[in-house]
Amino acid sequence: MVGSNSLSGYRLNAKFERENAKYVRNLEATMALLVDRVEFSRVDKKPVDWVGLWILLSAWCTFSGWTLSLFGILNQWGYGASFLFFLGFLWFFRQPLGLSKRSLASFRFRRFKSRHWLPQIWLFLTVLIFIGGLVHHPNNYDYLTYRFPRLLNWWWEQKWHWIITQNERMDLTATGFEWLMAPIFVFFKTDRLFFLINIVSFLLFPGLIFSVFSRMGISKRICWWWMWLIPSGYCYILQAGSVCSDSFAAVYVLAAFLYILKTDEERAPGPSNFFYSCLSFALATGAKISNLPLALPWAIAVLMRRRFLFKINPFILAGIIFISSCVSYLPNAFFNTYFTGSYTGDPHDEGRMQLANPVVGLIGNFLLLGVDNLRPPIWSTQIPINAVLPLRLKEYLDLNYPRLGIYATALDQIQLEESAGLGLGVTASVLLMIGLRCWAGRFRTDLMTRLKWKALPIIIGAWVAVLVLVGKLASESMARLFTPYYPILIAGVLILIALDGRIIRFFIVRLFAGIAMGISLLLIVISPARPLFPTDWAVSAAARLAPSFSGRVERVYSVYGSRYDAMKELRILLPANEKFVGCIQTGDNMEAQLWRPYGSRQIIDVFPDQTLDQLKSEHIHLIVANDYAIKYKYRTTIDELTKKWSATVVATRELTLRATAGPGTWYIIALP
Repeated sequence: MVGSNSLSGYRLNAKFERENAKYVRNLEATMALLVDRVEFSRVDKKPVDWVGLWILLSAWCTFSGWTLSLFGILNQWGYGASFLFFLGFLWFFRQPLGLSKRSLASFRFRRFKSRHWLPQIWLFLTVLIFIGGLVHHPNNYDYLTYRFPRLLNWWWEQKWHWIITQNERMDLTATGFEWLMAPIFVFFKTDRLFFLINIVSFLLFPGLIFSVFSRMGISKRICWWWMWLIPSGYCYILQAGSVCSDSFAAVYVLAAFLYILKTDEERAPGPSNFFYSCLSFALATGAKISNLPLALPWAIAVLMRRRFLFKINPFILAGIIFISSCVSYLPNAFFNTYFTGSYTGDPHDEGRMQLANPVVGLIGNFLLLGVDNLRPPIWSTQIPINAVLPLRLKEYLDLNYPRLGIYATALDQIQLEESAGLGLGVTASVLLMIGLRCWAGRFRTDLMTRLKWKALPIIIGAWVAVLVLVGKLASESMARLFTPYYPILIAGVLILIALDGRIIRFFIVRLFAGIAMGISLLLIVISPARPLFPTDWAVSAAARLAPSFSGRVERVYSVYGSRYDAMKELRILLPANEKFVGCIQTGDNMEAQLWRPYGSRQIIDVFPDQTLDQLKSEHIHLIVANDYAIKYKYRTTIDELTKKWSATVVATRELTLRATAGPGTWYIIALP
């Protein structure tokens, strides 16, 4: 009896041990599998390519804008269906686009907790920029004059169309920024969120600078330094919280070079990178036609890595070219050619933006670039630019470069986003690096490195592109139009000087960077478009320091503060039931304000040579008219106009829309 019990107990213990051993083996296998999966995720999973997603989203906005206009459904239903199609496209092509096996944990907060102060200041600047954009209404003059009004016209007709207007820029200029604004406006019916487009671009800017610069052969220490310093340029910080359409295109330009430079890296899919690169450069041209000369250095970069092109399926290559063409300036060029006979939309150069003599462009444009990039952020006295030029040079430029006269005869006393270039701080830092290279070549040869020749053809192409632009284009805003060019040009300087990364440890380099960041901080706080302090303080301080300066400061802040709704006194007089209101303007007036509340009325440009019957056929009973346009553009008077139409002036108001122009007279005319 005892023996049988011990035998059964032995068998039970053996069975338990076998089960326990089996459990341990299964547990070890499970843990090994989990460890393998963790290691696999660490090795194979990459951070989300936020730049690529931004490029795809931007391309979707542009492509869907043109497509929905083709079917006349530029509305919520159209954009809703288009967005679902976009999500399906991303899911179906997630592997070819490089979107699979991605980790969302890609933002490294530790770089802002380190002892390095540059990223911390950049983050602080970004927060201030975001607050400024969130608190203040969009008040950029070009935005209120033609960019937002043309979006309102498209939305009213639910499609892109050629607008009959005196403001020809509504039809002729590139539409890239407007197509990004369109879905935001269609869904939310407000323009307060448009600044987010530039905010997102500004957030992507530092990483793109580091990635492009390092792949072009620049020391990573220097790349890291400049990835925070370049975004502190006037044109970037002032536009980051604005609705300007220059700085956001710099992201497209850098992305175009980044993806094409990545095609020769290991495990980098050539077709998807080429697709992103083509989309990026197409979007850059769709944002501004002035970015088109950059096609030369980009094409050189493509040719330098042309091997992958032979591995792309011809049908896929044709699809890449087709989609990129649709989101580029090509649709605008087609319509401009169709309606005007020129891809620029100005075959007879009525805007005087085409230079016949390249030498004039080189002199005039480099003069503008030098003045705007070396000017201080605040200048207490007005210095006439013409006064410092030799008489013969002044007469030569006045005759051959007419738009140079449009440029203010004096420097703005406060830096404005409409004319901002790279700025004094960053420009001085670039000049410092050149000076240190000359010093190191004689006294510290250990700080010099070997010149990296692989990116030199791209740099040469970029400078040729610059010469083409300045030799052909006449614009008083040349420093602002160069916003997408500055990073590539700075990269070229850093490559040519070939300094070791230890140079950033020098006190003078840190001093110049600190001054540049300090100037940027000052500009963000005092920016007339989005001030972050009570403006009365600035006026009173200016009055104590320079009485002549205080008047200009007070006028600038007051105009910018009320610009978003500067025509309110006229708008509130328009009856709510008037669905169609005529407008007689110069072609440079802020029409967007008269559309509010959005969706309640359409503003239609009318002309003095129209008859009363023609106006009534368009259901127009009220006309808002600018006295300057009536007198100097149409060579008539308000009395002659009202007599012709048997109309009556029911209201007259004095409005100040621009600080430099002063008050102007506006009328509301009631038709019989």
